[in-house]
Amino acid sequence: MNFIAVVVIGAVLGALDGVGIFFEPKEPYKWQILFAATLKGMLVALLTGFSLGCKGRSEIGRRTICDSERDHHRGLIGLFIVIWAVKKT
Repeated sequence: MNFIAVVVIGAVLGALDGVGIFFEPKEPYKWQILFAATLKGMLVALLTGFSLGCKGRSEIGRRTICDSERDHHRGLIGLFIVIWAVKKT
């Protein structure tokens, strides 16, 4: 796993997730929320990157309905990590 690529992917997608706060005119903590969303994206990307290296099947099972935007966000992070950050052997 390329650590820097994973962190950058997470930061970019996290920032894209949090940039919508700038459309709320009454929110006083816009930059703090953007920073928190970016940090969350980096942590989710690292967690996803490290769990892609584990062998075996997940014990949680498979959900049939993808009903939240966060699931799509995590899916994109996982996809980009697989494409650009995981070493091809």
